[in-house]
Amino acid sequence: MTDTDKWLLGMLLILLLASTYTYNSSNSVRRYELTVIHGVLKDVPKFGSTGGDFVYPNVKFSLNGFKELFVLRQCSYESLDVVKLSKLIKGDSLKIEASKVADGLYYVFELSLTNGYSLLDFEDYGVCNSNRWKKPFFFAVLVCVVLVVRKMKKTG
Repeated sequence: MTDTDKWLLGMLLILLLASTYTYNSSNSVRRYELTVIHGVLKDVPKFGSTGGDFVYPNVKFSLNGFKELFVLRQCSYESLDVVKLSKLIKGDSLKIEASKVADGLYYVFELSLTNGYSLLDFEDYGVCNSNRWKKPFFFAVLVCVVLVVRKMKKTG
């Protein structure tokens, strides 16, 4: 076994562990646990990202009459109609289904204008969240294919 094969096996192990961790740690959100909030947008949504080794995009906004900050991140951000959200202006009326995670902070799982246009659907969030484990698993399968091809070239 060459150093490259050992490196690929190590990569395979890491990817399988990441896939298993992601699968087991995906926190499913139940609709009945969410709070329905109707409000008026205080300012335009602010697009940003978290720092560190990994960059995760997010959107933050606030509503008139609420001191809390509303955040769209991870699957909420990935399932979002970003183009429509970027066109929101101060004073737009929104319907939000969110979960309060800390004092002054809500995570948004469904977002729509009061006229019925949906920017983020709860079901889309659920699909994204339940499929997150597949990305590292896909790369693990690719590493397996590379290992098999390398083995076949050595024996053939």
